[in-house]
Amino acid sequence: MPLVKDLIFKDTYVDAARTKILSDGSMNYVVEMYVTALKETISKLKQADKLVRVKDTVLNRRTSEFKETIDKAAAEQSRLLAEKKAQKEKVVEKFGELKGKFKPVGEKIRGLEREKAALEEEKTAWEKEKAATALRHLKVINGLRESRSYEVTHEKIRVQTAMIVKCNQRFTKIRELEKRRGDFETARSLQSQAFGTKKCLEALKESGIDIPQETIDLFTEQEKEFEEEANRLIVDGIPEEFLCLSPLHLPSPFLNENHLAAIDPYGSNTNLIDAGTVTILQTPTNLIHSELKSSEETLIVLKTDLICCCFS
Repeated sequence: MPLVKDLIFKDTYVDAARTKILSDGSMNYVVEMYVTALKETISKLKQADKLVRVKDTVLNRRTSEFKETIDKAAAEQSRLLAEKKAQKEKVVEKFGELKGKFKPVGEKIRGLEREKAALEEEKTAWEKEKAATALRHLKVINGLRESRSYEVTHEKIRVQTAMIVKCNQRFTKIRELEKRRGDFETARSLQSQAFGTKKCLEALKESGIDIPQETIDLFTEQEKEFEEEANRLIVDGIPEEFLCLSPLHLPSPFLNENHLAAIDPYGSNTNLIDAGTVTILQTPTNLIHSELKSSEETLIVLKTDLICCCFS
């Protein structure tokens, strides 16, 4: 392959090579801009995941409140049974004192036995109701957890799909622009070749070499034809709107427009979170998991008690 300095159209070749290198540099810059935009989108998805964790913490707190309610009810039931037991003991003691004075002792004993049986039935019914309430709460919690997982996954896929469609539209426009630019550069190159060839033939003819005028006129016509084609295909640089992405606004049932309008993307947003939310966000993860595990163990115990009551 000959050296650049040995080429006839050395300047034209150098200009074409420079133009190609500049075009490759512009394309690399465009790709870097889109990579940056995709990273920002991933950051927004991570923020959405943090919001989901906050909701999970609130859900765990409600579970703890349900457990406290059940424990209070159990304590109240134990207190009532203790009172009934104390009353029964007093009756038995009084019955012992009056044993020699009253004859219908057997009837009173049978009455106490019936009262005891009624209390036992009441206790069994209350325990069944308590276990049923615990199972119902467990079903509600599991339903909320599954619903949250489905909705977050659906929202993530929807945002990713919309971002891909938007990026593909921009890439298509840039690809079409670069294709037209290639056709324009080809027409300019052919025009330059025809012009240079015409000038060389005219110079050779002036130096005394017999060059037919028809040949010179042919290259003159080709020069005009390629010049018109280049003017028709002329293309500027990549527009600024193709090199940047506007914010992706998608309607969502989980988005609070009032809070979104209050967010300053270029400043501090510390006043948007109250003290209660900050406390929840600072709660260690292992503590949340331990509370959830304790609640699940309590529900399992209640479920076991219900099964035992059903078979007893």
